[in-house]
Amino acid sequence: MLKALTADHTAFREPGHTNTAMSEQEKLANTDGMSVLSEYEIEMFRQRNRIGACLGHDNTVLADIKHFAVKPGDAIILTTDGVHDNLTTNEMQSLLRTTKVGEDPAKALTSAASRRAKEQHFRSKMDDITAIVINI
Repeated sequence: MLKALTADHTAFREPGHTNTAMSEQEKLANTDGMSVLSEYEIEMFRQRNRIGACLGHDNTVLADIKHFAVKPGDAIILTTDGVHDNLTTNEMQSLLRTTKVGEDPAKALTSAASRRAKEQHFRSKMDDITAIVINI
């Protein structure tokens, strides 16, 4: 199972509305087409690269801190928006399931995201395409 633990700090994320941001982000992460989105969600999707918080700016940035249990066999996957915006959650799960032993799952994710970024696809965007996989 692949599950987002934090919500992106986009311009659409209202302070104090993390649960709403998580549910909206989850819907966008699983969208295969714009026809299922409301006008508000389409605008949010189109402007998903507009950040609302960043390091190195004058504003104070509060990091999202999560505590969760892990067990042997779990993996923690950290991705930048260049990965999780170009690929749906289902596409990422499929890639991770089919990655062979000895292959680098982070490389599989970034390669697929890089290919998508170059396609004529509604999810395509050139951005920071980075992934780290931590196996427990």
